[in-house]
Amino acid sequence: MRMMFVLALLVTGFAPVSAQTVNVRSGEHDSFTRFVIQIPKGTGWNLTERDRYAALQIDLESIRLDTGKVFARIPRKRVQSLRQDKPGAPLEFALNCNCRSRAFLQNETFLVVDITDQETRPADRSVLLPDNAYRFAPKVRQNGPQGRIPPEDQALRLSKPKPAKVVLPVTHRTADPTRSRPPAAISLETTIANRVNSQHVDRMEQRLLEQIDRAAGQGLVLNAQDAAPASDPGATAAAGDTQNAPRQVEHDNIKVLTVIDRDLGRLAGNLPGQAKPDPCMASEKLALHSWGTDEPFAQQISRHRANLTGEFDQTDERAVLSLAKTYLYFGFGAEAIETLNLLEAGTGQSHLLNTLAQVIDGDGDLKVNPFADQHACSSDAALWAVFSAPDGVGKSNETAVKQALVRLPPHLREHVGPKVSRIYANAGRLETADAILRSVTRVADMANPSIEMAQASVAELGGHTDKADTHRENVAHANSGDAPDALIELVRSKYEQRAALPDGTVDLIASYEKEYRGTELGTRLQQAKAVALSLAGDFDEAFETLGASENGADGFQATNRVLHLLTERSDDIEFLKHAFQVSDGNDSELPEQLGNKLARRFLGLGFPVHAVRMLSGEGPNGASRARRILRSKAALAQQLPREAFASVLGMEGEDADQLRARALEQMRDHERAAELLTEADRQAEAARNFWLTGNWRSISENPEERYSRLAGLAENISANTVADDMPPLARARALIGGSASIRNDVTALLEAASLNRAGSE
Repeated sequence: MRMMFVLALLVTGFAPVSAQTVNVRSGEHDSFTRFVIQIPKGTGWNLTERDRYAALQIDLESIRLDTGKVFARIPRKRVQSLRQDKPGAPLEFALNCNCRSRAFLQNETFLVVDITDQETRPADRSVLLPDNAYRFAPKVRQNGPQGRIPPEDQALRLSKPKPAKVVLPVTHRTADPTRSRPPAAISLETTIANRVNSQHVDRMEQRLLEQIDRAAGQGLVLNAQDAAPASDPGATAAAGDTQNAPRQVEHDNIKVLTVIDRDLGRLAGNLPGQAKPDPCMASEKLALHSWGTDEPFAQQISRHRANLTGEFDQTDERAVLSLAKTYLYFGFGAEAIETLNLLEAGTGQSHLLNTLAQVIDGDGDLKVNPFADQHACSSDAALWAVFSAPDGVGKSNETAVKQALVRLPPHLREHVGPKVSRIYANAGRLETADAILRSVTRVADMANPSIEMAQASVAELGGHTDKADTHRENVAHANSGDAPDALIELVRSKYEQRAALPDGTVDLIASYEKEYRGTELGTRLQQAKAVALSLAGDFDEAFETLGASENGADGFQATNRVLHLLTERSDDIEFLKHAFQVSDGNDSELPEQLGNKLARRFLGLGFPVHAVRMLSGEGPNGASRARRILRSKAALAQQLPREAFASVLGMEGEDADQLRARALEQMRDHERAAELLTEADRQAEAARNFWLTGNWRSISENPEERYSRLAGLAENISANTVADDMPPLARARALIGGSASIRNDVTALLEAASLNRAGSE
């Protein structure tokens, strides 16, 4: 296998790319956007940039660069578009920012183009080697106009702590593969030749160049950009790993190391050219479409079974694996597992096949799932990751999933596809769910229950609820393995619509509940039955059913649904009968919306203490506005004005102002209550508080308002007074003359205040 891998690499590295289309791969990072193109070793290239434009020219006359999938992985934050007018033409980058573009080679065949933010500086192309390598530091001094090196400084000395630097210039063309010297050595020689007059290069310097040439050819002289990982040009060593990690050099230097240092560094992942192992499982390991033929099932199975044992009755491992793969091709997971049991458990390929068999059979109890982290892969493993671990569907490679599904044999696609479609529908991915469903229906002879369940999920996600419920009713009455799930989904859908269930649905659920009693599915059916009974108005039996079912996430959900329906549809007596049990028990698990709804019903019936119990919980960000309003109302109902005032402290709005005013009224602070109500433009309520304080002049004049009339009458009575300084006879006559008017005003005042009847004010 190792030799085959090396051979594949060699074939890939030397394949004639110029005669075929080459994909442009892309990746997004915090400070740069990366594009990678694989080219043959030794191919020349050139990158130019101007304003918000960059062009990459590759010296291959007929190369066609495919950019169709570039923006499927990256946003258009830095690059607006890519295009190539014709084969062999430059690849043009239209930029969205004042970015910098740079290019370099990775592992001699991968041409990397980075579009970096303006403030980001490209990595220095300094020579980088691990810190544990010794450094040859030449002491170079200028002596005269020609820069002759003094003889005493021509010798090289071995230096550990203080490096000097020879900078490798950025070159935009790879070296000719026919030449023996690698690009790093050529660039280094060119730089030294530019710094020191070539006529005065002595024998020692020539030997140095030869040795550096050899070292570069062995990978012992590194370029700064080549030393950085391909995924991040500015990557630094991990925290704490300063012993072996290459670092950017700040001073002029050349670092060298031995081949031992090099190999140890590669084992530590410190040197370039050591590609990290691909975490994604190869599609070849999951090529189920190639594990069988169009021959009848019996012929294929009998042929493989005949080869199970060879000479001396020894089990042939290859025959066992072939038979297991054939079973998997036809979708027989249990039979494949029995076949694999002939081999030692967990050896080689058998472990993967065993897991795949469990996944196909729908066994969710996987101790170790090798597909659990394969959702984002571009191989067929993405399909089995979604199928076996639906929770990771949000990060899945949808294109890879659809392609892998299409490659499956029709019978397997019909088995796997509907569930995958429902998984994407439940995740809100309508387009993908519908595309997968269509790929299944194209090969299915007729709509089976699994397909109808997927059609129901897609229809509901598309807003066609009635159509979805029709599919579920068909499956529920089809007496298939999907019928229980169809009933559960039908009850859920009707609950969300607050609609009535079809006749006989409760009885049908009860029959399946007895069949699956003692299983997880039986518990879910029992809880769906309680909700169905609530929809029918039978709350007594619904709560009795809930009491007999197990708790858990589904149990709490069913209880909450029944309580919602109880609060909305029951009469007062029936509500209090069941709601008292909830308020006296553990109410901490109630969602806020349900708790508020129960509290509002309790307050309306005059039970503020039970309402407070429904309002005890809070979210991670504190109590919501609706909950604080209800707490204030419950406190006022219990004659706790200060607690009511505190509940709405800092809140704005008419409802909060009214509650604060009512709290002030209960505290008999009518003056502040009247002012608060006046600011809220609630004149009638403000007038009552002004009346109670005796501040009649502050009451607005409105003949239709009760307290405005009372204030007017009171003012008239006060005005009908006789001055004390009048003569006695005149004063007596004034009192007698105004008595009739006073009596009339008092009578009107009493009638307006309704003191003669209710005495409420």
